[in-house]
Amino acid sequence: MLGKYASNKNLFALKVNGESMNKVIPNGSYVICKPIDKYEVKDDDIVIFSYDREYSMKRFRLDEENGLLIFSPESSDKRFYDIVIPHDAPNDLKIYAKVIWYAVALD
Repeated sequence: MLGKYASNKNLFALKVNGESMNKVIPNGSYVICKPIDKYEVKDDDIVIFSYDREYSMKRFRLDEENGLLIFSPESSDKRFYDIVIPHDAPNDLKIYAKVIWYAVALD
């Protein structure tokens, strides 16, 4: 199921608790994550990160032109919004992992 990551010993699993990514990964799903350094993340990766003492799972984008890191929800709930962080001031930012697989419980 994990393809090229099948032999990776550093993977970990999380149960999703929230609706901010419900268009892609519904609440209650399980995700398999690969720990990464913040320099390994690329546009459109879904990442697990913390910022300002809050943990979240969002889609990552780098806006190099404006020097911004953008973490976007993909939710049917309009209360969720982009988290935009200046590239030169991510002292509170920690990107822990990239989501590489997920499973949805149908019952």
